[in-house]
Amino acid sequence: WRPGSKEIVFIGAEPGRARRSWLENTSGGKPRPITPEGTLGLRVSPDGGTLAAIDGSNKLWTYPLDGGPATLLLSLKGDAEIDRWSRDGKYLFLTRYGLPAEVYQVNTITAKMKLLYRPTPVDPAGVEAVGPVLVTDNAKSYVYAYTRTLSTLYLIRDP
Repeated sequence: WRPGSKEIVFIGAEPGRARRSWLENTSGGKPRPITPEGTLGLRVSPDGGTLAAIDGSNKLWTYPLDGGPATLLLSLKGDAEIDRWSRDGKYLFLTRYGLPAEVYQVNTITAKMKLLYRPTPVDPAGVEAVGPVLVTDNAKSYVYAYTRTLSTLYLIRDP
């Protein structure tokens, strides 16, 4: 939901076209594309004015929801997901999943990216990746999940 409005942001595609982010008023009317094809985002700023999205080249963008040009924040090295905006709208929190995962804070004014956390279980045996990671809107706390796959190997000898 776009805060303070009757609009929702969603990801979808027209037949034969690539996915993108759209804005639709729940009172009716046709959805309006926000991002170019191949650029996806669902995280709307706390004031409801901006969408954060990542394109197919791993570039982080912000899009004004009332129209206007997009702003390129930075090119990401590797895959990352946008987790949320900070409460004041000055930062975005991104996560790279892996072992360990990496949680970053991106300043939406200066485009500076800073590593905040590297969550990993105390015993990483059998863990392929950590994620999802959920960060509070002030980045003071986080929780994470992981899947552990452990097996038993039996050795059978022929007498």
